[in-house]
Amino acid sequence: MKSDLVLDATKFAPTAISKETQLFNDELSALNESYPAFSPTRVGDYRAQAMRGEIAMPRSAILPQAKSITIPSREPGRDIPCRLFFPEGEGTAVEGVFLHIHGGGYVLGSEKVSDTLLQLYANAKSYAVVSVGYRLAPEHPFPAGPQDCYDVSEHLVRKGKDEYGAELKMIGGDSVGANLSVLTALHLLRTFPALSLAGLVLLFGGFSHGVVPSGTTKKGVSLLSQSFWKDLLSCYLPAGSNNGAEALHLYSPEVAPFYADLEEFRGRLPKALFLAGTADVLMDDSVMMCVRWQQAGAEGILRVVPGGAHCFTGLPVEKYPAAKEGLEVVQEFLDETD
Repeated sequence: MKSDLVLDATKFAPTAISKETQLFNDELSALNESYPAFSPTRVGDYRAQAMRGEIAMPRSAILPQAKSITIPSREPGRDIPCRLFFPEGEGTAVEGVFLHIHGGGYVLGSEKVSDTLLQLYANAKSYAVVSVGYRLAPEHPFPAGPQDCYDVSEHLVRKGKDEYGAELKMIGGDSVGANLSVLTALHLLRTFPALSLAGLVLLFGGFSHGVVPSGTTKKGVSLLSQSFWKDLLSCYLPAGSNNGAEALHLYSPEVAPFYADLEEFRGRLPKALFLAGTADVLMDDSVMMCVRWQQAGAEGILRVVPGGAHCFTGLPVEKYPAAKEGLEVVQEFLDETD
């Protein structure tokens, strides 16, 4: 009997992981044990350590061609910091705008930590890439972060053609940035009924905020442990806080897109790439979210990289075959998406 759901099970087998990738994963595990544990009471120190490379959070080199810009927020007098990239090559025309949303568990990271990846996006299809420096928890818990993403996305829909010569076509992010990318896409589809997005690039996303099986069986392998994930979520949506919404919790569709009613958008959802590594505690989220995307009649593409840890596309490709494979998948998706 043929199953309606088909996965390449060989990619999930331990034997599918290359020796080089497994060796790097073992090194990551040892590093994770040596780094100080995250605590919501010392967020500032932890951010500073991450910026200095003293904890295992991937960060690319700062590229000189990037521009720091601001985009107005919904609040008068407050602007949102953003990072802007154009395609390399003299005289290259911009064919579309790509909105990027960084990861970091709603607590860490910024628009300045993914320059190499953002330039890849810009060059892949002649995109102008805008990365959002949304407000972080715990200083700014939900809904501050998503609101900033919504404000920037609306600005790009309204002003993208005037300011960059092209319309918003693509949205993408990594980890919680993938979560926020889906929420932002759904927000735009509600706000602009005539809007058509070309695609979503969703890297190792956390879409459900649940304790999925991959989170309990991959302890210490990736850059994100289940306990670390829970601590980050507690900063984003503190227990007992509704933050202006009735009975809001981590499993509300306004917070976790896995629980959204996607039927509302049947026929309008863009093509989406869900990229996950088998050594990531959030791997099951990508599998499940891709299934929900397909159930709503949209094109959901799941690509699984054996041995890939959380944030694996940000790790050194010369040492980590999983990173090279992941970036090739992203490039393939962008090449095929108009």
